[in-house]
Amino acid sequence: MLRESIPIATKIIIDDLLSDDELNHVFSKGFERKMKKLIKQQKRSSLTNKIIFYSKQTAIVFLIVLASLLTITMSSEALRSRFFRLVIRVYEDLTSFVFSTNGEDNLSLKNKEPEYIPKGFKEVDRVDDFVITYRNDENIEIQYVTDKISSNSIILDTENAKVKDIFVNGHKAKYIVKGTFLQLFWNDNNFIYLLNVDYQNSGESEFYEDILIKIAKSIK
Repeated sequence: MLRESIPIATKIIIDDLLSDDELNHVFSKGFERKMKKLIKQQKRSSLTNKIIFYSKQTAIVFLIVLASLLTITMSSEALRSRFFRLVIRVYEDLTSFVFSTNGEDNLSLKNKEPEYIPKGFKEVDRVDDFVITYRNDENIEIQYVTDKISSNSIILDTENAKVKDIFVNGHKAKYIVKGTFLQLFWNDNNFIYLLNVDYQNSGESEFYEDILIKIAKSIK
């Protein structure tokens, strides 16, 4: 899967050069520690592979050394709050979310978990409290990813996808539909959240959309 990401990274890097500010982008120590844990556990969990490396099935990349992917901008939106700065950039085939904070991570905050789990689904895998996978008897998996906001970045594959804005507990969220793959991404003042599911029957889109939204609203 890592090999699949190299041509994408190469194309974007060649198209433009890094600015001085982007060259100075530094990921937090907490973010780097979490990524090291995920890499160590990748042989144990297929889910971890999906989260670390880019693939069309998972459509998510956590940037480690490929911060230069953020240099080509078709459109960008900067959102500021008291706690962090978020830059959203939309490219031809992906959307990036770059978070940055000036202070230290608040280590006293604990990652939140969903209070609502759909009927028939049960937890089958967990990477600390960072990634949780739920599965039903039909082997359909719902994946939940969360982390404290720090100097970290996320890329979502939005090529040929339908993207719309919805609200989760008062926070703006991106709802992404790509074939039978659904994603819901949002953040509050302290955490980022991602839910995704790859269902089998094309007629179940609304059913799983409702499920993802119910799970999201139960995370408080």
